[in-house]
Amino acid sequence: MTIKTRKLAGMLLLVGGLLTYVLVAASVIGAMQGLPEAARLLLYAVAGIAWIFAARPVLVWMETGKWWVRRER
Repeated sequence: MTIKTRKLAGMLLLVGGLLTYVLVAASVIGAMQGLPEAARLLLYAVAGIAWIFAARPVLVWMETGKWWVRRER
């Protein structure tokens, strides 16, 4: 697969995955109406950061063609 094709596929995967993630996270947090506002705000903050961990392998794959790359120290 060429890098252009990988980047196109990765972009589509990221957009579709992020859209799905946002809809699920908003539905789950929206269903928790009984929680105090501060707790719901904290859940939104955690959900807003958590998607990065799922997106990282896709971003690495777009650049390298491998899902995981070890960092050299």
